[in-house]
Amino acid sequence: MVIFDCNGVLVDGEQISAAVAAEEFTRAGIPMSPQLVARFFTGRRVTDMIADIETATGRKLPANFAGVLAAATLRRIRDELRATPHAAYALTWLRGPKCVASSTSLERIRVSLETAGLLRFFEPNVFSASDVPHGKPAPDLFLHAAAQMGIQARD
Repeated sequence: MVIFDCNGVLVDGEQISAAVAAEEFTRAGIPMSPQLVARFFTGRRVTDMIADIETATGRKLPANFAGVLAAATLRRIRDELRATPHAAYALTWLRGPKCVASSTSLERIRVSLETAGLLRFFEPNVFSASDVPHGKPAPDLFLHAAAQMGIQARD
């Protein structure tokens, strides 16, 4: 079995999400650059990013901030996201079970894969860190994906 990450592997959505996050944090009164977001939060769950920023700044973001950020990110992804070069070709030839396990929300994973034309290679085997208690780098997500695919972790 092969477990793929989504962003940075199958699609390149990190620059888009860092730019949107920087815009939304700035709009909420916490000026931030896309480079800063990328440096500290690439590959992390949005809830963890928000909690870290609230702790670091001593400011509470609006209650709907995560939803606003998610909606803005999905709009940009639908408009701009593309598959990583040759990903579809490689997936066409890859045999055996495969899935996607990503730190982002299930909705964003699905929208990203669908927009890039890759969802067909994985459906329904798409898993999110929101399904487990601890996101990456903890192994919870990978263990969950393997279990859902009927694979023993030791294998």
